[in-house]
Amino acid sequence: MGAAFGLSRIRWRVRLAVGIPHVAAFGESLRDPPLSEGEEQVAEAQALVSDRFTGPVLLSELDPQIREAAGAIPGLIGGARLFVTMRGMDGLAAMLTWLMALAMAPMVDLVHAYIIHLRAANPWQAARQGLVLYGQNSRRLIVNGLAASAVVWAASLLVLLILTPPMGGLFSSFPDSVSAWSLLGAALFAWAIKSAFFDPFALAALTPIFFRLADSQTPDPEWDRAFADLSPAFRRIRNRAAAWNFEAAAFGETRG
Repeated sequence: MGAAFGLSRIRWRVRLAVGIPHVAAFGESLRDPPLSEGEEQVAEAQALVSDRFTGPVLLSELDPQIREAAGAIPGLIGGARLFVTMRGMDGLAAMLTWLMALAMAPMVDLVHAYIIHLRAANPWQAARQGLVLYGQNSRRLIVNGLAASAVVWAASLLVLLILTPPMGGLFSSFPDSVSAWSLLGAALFAWAIKSAFFDPFALAALTPIFFRLADSQTPDPEWDRAFADLSPAFRRIRNRAAAWNFEAAAFGETRG
C-alpha cells in the first residue's frame, strides 16, 4: 500500500513538472508566435501552467475530476451498451469499450491544453467547457483517436520486436530464472519509448483537431445538462466553476 502511494505521488510529480507543461507547449505551438526554443520553452510552458492553474494544489484537484468526468462520455454517446442487451455479444461490447477507452486516452490532456489555450481566469469553467465541447464532438474525436492509437501501438510493437533479440542476448549470460525476464525487459523499454515519444505524437496529432472544433463552436447546453445528470464529477466541476467567480458563473462565459 505504501509503495503504491509513493509511486502514485512520484507519477503525479513527474506529470506536474513535465507532462502538463508538455501539453501546454503543444497547445502554444499552434499560436503565433509560438513558445521560444530550447530550455526557455520549458520555463515558459511551466509558467503558463502555473498561471492558468494557480499552482499545483488546484491542478491536483482538477485533474482527477476531469478524468472521472471523461468516463461518462461513452455512456452519453451510447458506447457499447447497444450490444450489451444482445445475447452473445458481451465479448464484442467489452472489446468496443476497450477500444473507446484507448481512443479517449489523450482526452484529459486535451482538456488541460484547452484550458491553457482559452486563457480563462476560471479554470473550472474552462474545464467544464472543454469537457462539453469534447463530448459534443466525441464521435469524430474518437475516430481520430483510434487512428492515432493504432499508429502508436503499431510503432510500439515494432520497437518491442526490435528490442527483444538484444535483450535476450543481454540476459543469456544469467541463470534461466533471470533470462526468462528478457521479454519483460524488452516490454518495459518499449513502454518507456511509447510514453516518451509515441504518446506525445498522438497528442500532437489530436490537439489541432480539437482546437479547430472547439474554436468554431459554443458548448451545447443540452450536453452540459446530460453530462451533469450522468457524472457526479462533472457536477463538482460545474459547482466549483460557479463558486470560483460569481461573475463567470454563467455557462459559456470566460475571462482571460
